[in-house]
Amino acid sequence: AGRAHLRLILLDGSDCISSDGECVSYPGQSLENYYSFHYMLDTMGERGQIKVPLVGTSDPESPFYRTGWTGVVGNGRLDKDVIRGFRLEISVDSAGEIGSLVSGVVALGNLSAVLPATAGANAMQELPEAKCVFEPDLHLSTEASFGFNRKVEFVGSRCCEICLEDAQCLFAQDTARHCFLSPGLEETGALSPVQLANTEFLRSTTGSYWIDDPVKRGDFCSVCSCDEERGMIDCRERDLAIVPKTFNELWEPKILDLRYNSRLLIIGKDSFQAIATSLQELYLPKAAQFISPDALDEISANVVFEVDREQEFVIGKSSPLNVISSKTESFGDVCCGISDIAAPSSFSFCKLEVFVPGIDSTYVPFLQYVDAPQLREIRPSSSFMSEAAQSPQLCAEYCAISSKCRYFSYDARWKESEHRCNLLASNGTRSEEVCCDIDDFGDKEGTTAGWTSGRPPRTRYEEDDAKVKFSPRQGLVASEQNNFEVHYEITLGADPLRGAVWVEPQIRNTDDFQVTISPQRVALYDTFSTATVQVIISNIHTIGKGMATLVVDNIITSCDAAFTSAPLTELADSGAVYIDVIPPFQGNDQTAKVILPAILVPLFLFTFLTICGYILFKKKRREADSVWRVLPSELKFKPEPEILGRGTFGVVVLAEYRGSPVAVKRVIPPKRGGDNDSTLSSVFSRGQSTKDFELAFQDSAHPNDFLTNEKIDEDQFTDEESGTKSASTKSPPIRGDNSREGLLSGFFQLSTHKNMTTRKATRNRLKQNFISEMRILSKLRHPCITTVSCYG
Repeated sequence: AGRAHLRLILLDGSDCISSDGECVSYPGQSLENYYSFHYMLDTMGERGQIKVPLVGTSDPESPFYRTGWTGVVGNGRLDKDVIRGFRLEISVDSAGEIGSLVSGVVALGNLSAVLPATAGANAMQELPEAKCVFEPDLHLSTEASFGFNRKVEFVGSRCCEICLEDAQCLFAQDTARHCFLSPGLEETGALSPVQLANTEFLRSTTGSYWIDDPVKRGDFCSVCSCDEERGMIDCRERDLAIVPKTFNELWEPKILDLRYNSRLLIIGKDSFQAIATSLQELYLPKAAQFISPDALDEISANVVFEVDREQEFVIGKSSPLNVISSKTESFGDVCCGISDIAAPSSFSFCKLEVFVPGIDSTYVPFLQYVDAPQLREIRPSSSFMSEAAQSPQLCAEYCAISSKCRYFSYDARWKESEHRCNLLASNGTRSEEVCCDIDDFGDKEGTTAGWTSGRPPRTRYEEDDAKVKFSPRQGLVASEQNNFEVHYEITLGADPLRGAVWVEPQIRNTDDFQVTISPQRVALYDTFSTATVQVIISNIHTIGKGMATLVVDNIITSCDAAFTSAPLTELADSGAVYIDVIPPFQGNDQTAKVILPAILVPLFLFTFLTICGYILFKKKRREADSVWRVLPSELKFKPEPEILGRGTFGVVVLAEYRGSPVAVKRVIPPKRGGDNDSTLSSVFSRGQSTKDFELAFQDSAHPNDFLTNEKIDEDQFTDEESGTKSASTKSPPIRGDNSREGLLSGFFQLSTHKNMTTRKATRNRLKQNFISEMRILSKLRHPCITTVSCYG
């Protein structure tokens, strides 16, 4: 017992490349040989049955094991579709004594492929009927490199039926003329046969199908390994092209692992129907490019997508074209919006809305624009663009392609002989509701609106704020303080009518330094979507000493045409973000260069304007003072001056000024000479420096109104006003000579103890008081009085 066993060997011709007929010849040395081992002769007189799952790999634990004893290596998996034949071998091991014998009778028969039956049942399970499943959002590229190995011409309408009848066909593409069949899809490098049907033409003229056949798909536990103890179906590395269909065990699986199946590109509708209710964990291959929304309909399991083997598993990491795990991700097409279909693990499915005329315009029923300037009225009888009068949508589309059209209005009232499409330059003076008499409808039953008005994409951009917004666009500074890392946010001003808005930041200029932008694409689905773009700048030393400006152009792609309808005047700069880059070794200097001009320039302007104002003020004051300034040389005195009066600080004498008699008063004490006993300088001596005078012009008709003829014999001068002490002395009579001692030299003699600094300050104060007095007097407008003065 235990020494004799039967070997059932299957011959796989999937990798046979012989051209001399060896791929179909016995014993299969040019084929892959997969062995199964079964002990026999252990029991005598009993007839048994051997059941082997039709699965073969290079794993010794596999039901069929490629031992490598004979045949070619191939791809290391048993391809059921290309089994060329089988061999039977009976082997006796060498564990016995020399000369020992093993004997018995072996009867073999009824070798067949048996479909699995329900556990405990003797009858064959009734299999579900095979059917062809249509996926409306799917489109398959039919190149031979993608796995399409058969083309049936001119039978497009029968493509699904032909694939059902073909023993190997799992996928079919109907091109409306021809039918392309594939036993399993293949990726070619970075290219994939799986695409989204993203145009109206593809959706209306072509069709993509997969075959839901229990025989072709097989049973989970026959195709994969089932572990009841762990509740796991392990389908890893089984080279699956389609998900198995049936599960005929009594236990309920909790885990299904489909990772590392590079040909499992499509997961169709109801793929997990047999095990959906009990699944708790579902591992999907990263090769999956399309997942039908109905495939995960009844699944509440935690769904995990495969990542690279050396990485940890990342929940929600997805690559399918029509599934995202976060609203920050983008679908495989910009016309994919967020679907309302519920999905597990926070997944979102694509809601694909393809272009049809007028889809990007907004419509308001029963609305008419009053006094709107009309660009064109189009009717069915018009010789040009008559299609625009067929529907509000076509009217809107013709408005969208007319550069001057900002609004449209469609009149389809049933009483009108023709429908009219009005292309408008504006919405007029007001909007008026036209409802709800029977004549306001488009039919007698009152089911459609008679008037429909609206806005094309360009007007939505301008008035509905259907724009992409960047904050901030300017003022970003990358410096050593922020590690040369800046951020800006992207939002939408309005909700797209369909699909998403993609923004892809690109560097306009780098100035030879390196820039890293993350993420490389931003997907926005509504006004609640906000994306943050990170810009990191490195290799800064290449920009030199000066500050550089980095420009990030954000390329906008939108399914909704409104978001790409910027006027030509805005188009070039609508998505630009500007970043000032300050080198680290110039950081402080550059900061100073930025801040100092901001301080010094206004300060310089203020100083300049102040100086100019002061100069102008002084000029105007000099012009005003010229009214009362005179030169001493213009005053003429008598040989013996006539004293008219005296005051506390001086005397008044008679003089002549430009032919008119004037009174001259000395009001500021003269400067002290070098000798303490020297006398005051005369105000009347010729050739002296300019002195201060007040002149009161005497009217010739009234010479005595303000002048007196009083003679002064003496004067007492007290310097208390100046804060100094002086002696009061009697002054001798004034002589009438013009000597340099002056007229008043004998009148005052100041104290020899005067403080020179105090006296100078007193003189300056008195001088300023006198000038102020003269400026006030010069403003007098009496016809008989004019005041002038001279000072030095």
